[in-house]
Amino acid sequence: TPLFGAAKKGHVEICEYLIQNGADVNAITMTGVTSLYTAAEEGHLDVVEVLIRHGADVN
Repeated sequence: TPLFGAAKKGHVEICEYLIQNGADVNAITMTGVTSLYTAAEEGHLDVVEVLIRHGADVN
């Protein structure tokens, strides 16, 4: 998803924009991972905070 790509690259502003325009923060990719998992794995803590603030499931 576009949100997944933005989270993976650490683009905070793009993540905010996508979420504000309806992106699903809990969408799961075909490989079974979420944007939150990917952002955390890549070390983008600012993106992690945005995703959690917008309701990303931490479990």
